[in-house]
Amino acid sequence: MNSPNQNTRIASSQKIVGNTLFSFISEISLLFTSIFYIIAANYLKDVAYGKFASALAFVGLFTLLVIFGFIYSITKFIVKEREDAGRYIGNALYIQFIFTIICFAFCYLIAYLFRSKYPLDVRYIIIIVFFAEAFKCYNLTLRTAFKALNEFRYPTIAVLIERVSLLLVGSILLIGGYGLYAAAFVLLFSRLLGFVLLVYFSIRMRYRLFLKPDVILIRDLLKKSWIYVIQTFFGKVFDNIDVVMISLMRKFDEVGWYSAARRILEGLWLIPNVITEAVYPELAARYLVSKSLVSKLFDKSYKYMLIVSIMVSMGTVVIASALIDLVYGADFKNAVSVLILLGAAVIPSFLRYLFGTTLIAINLQKNETYISAGRSAFNVAANLALIPIYGYIGATVATVATEYISLIPYFVLFRKDGLVHSGQWRFLYKPFLALLAVLPIPFLLNSWNKFLLFFIVLSGYVIMIYILKTFERDEINIFYHFLKVKILKKNATRRQ
Repeated sequence: MNSPNQNTRIASSQKIVGNTLFSFISEISLLFTSIFYIIAANYLKDVAYGKFASALAFVGLFTLLVIFGFIYSITKFIVKEREDAGRYIGNALYIQFIFTIICFAFCYLIAYLFRSKYPLDVRYIIIIVFFAEAFKCYNLTLRTAFKALNEFRYPTIAVLIERVSLLLVGSILLIGGYGLYAAAFVLLFSRLLGFVLLVYFSIRMRYRLFLKPDVILIRDLLKKSWIYVIQTFFGKVFDNIDVVMISLMRKFDEVGWYSAARRILEGLWLIPNVITEAVYPELAARYLVSKSLVSKLFDKSYKYMLIVSIMVSMGTVVIASALIDLVYGADFKNAVSVLILLGAAVIPSFLRYLFGTTLIAINLQKNETYISAGRSAFNVAANLALIPIYGYIGATVATVATEYISLIPYFVLFRKDGLVHSGQWRFLYKPFLALLAVLPIPFLLNSWNKFLLFFIVLSGYVIMIYILKTFERDEINIFYHFLKVKILKKNATRRQ
């Protein structure tokens, strides 16, 4: 643990709650993105949507160098030297612009070499999607910098406008029959709009981003961010390689079925994003002050992530068949089994996201890189073994197995570092006990309407969480005081 840094600003519990709520508003807008992809799947159908999904996954393997790990490193720079935030952000963007050009050249070259699998129309989509994803990387850096400054309002506004425009404009074009190219272009337009808004907000906060490049600072950013590049690489491989491998080994319709189910769950990733985006800057700041402060925040985050991951996993499995039928229709009936299997992997995937973020916050990013490398290698090997035989189902099984196995090294590391300890059993058993209590309901009421059954199961789970007193009194009081302060401020503003 680092020696205490007296200049580090530690946020209050109420501030963390407030940031979490802003983060929730921001991340819930992921639903707009998910709805856009659902509409795209419905109007493009399985083969064309498979091409779109293949382009997104393929590009994702190359834009990893564009993000350059700044979503992690920029936070650590800024929490130490807030007054130099503009210089850090501006020079980080310079680096990203340069790598955009380099990565695009490699991306298109590799796509051309695989032209038998990626014909000309798919390569055109890859070009458009590449620049859309590049702007996404710039936006992530800017949003991360705002949050490191404890300013969650501006990135929330920007991402809401970006994703609402994606849904509205994209829906109009897709329903109007403009097809695959319209889906790609509207993705690029919305990301560009988000970038313009974030730059505007930066100027409004008086941060001059586009200064003359500072060679010394750029070298420092590159030096201290390279480890995150490697970690991001393995993360991108894990996130995208299954879709890429299906597209290279099977037909585009299987890519469409697999990607359609994944898109539903990706919309639910707002939950771990909300928690980790709110606590990561604070974990990094607390690490500079005291190990006990880190441990207390980790305990709370661990508990909340476990509670919601069990709820999401259970709900996904219960509603899978009805949800696929509702949002995609008969063309995607093969996606049901994918969604059920991936739903069973929600718990380890949510926890893995929190654990990885925590390792990075406490300067154990090398360990996170090793774990990510092992996870990606196992996933690639499992996909190579299963996709040729079982296709998209094989890819799903590979993902589920990888998620559960990759939790093991996290527990070993956290046990050694003291973040995982016996005292956590006071809350760990309660969510699982609540799950066991409601588990018989789907079997006893199997003939009931799946949406009604979904509501009954989740309501029963929440009731059991309450009965078991999973939330402690101090947690309830913090949230109550936060709401009380917000209401008083609102009333005072009205009176003025």
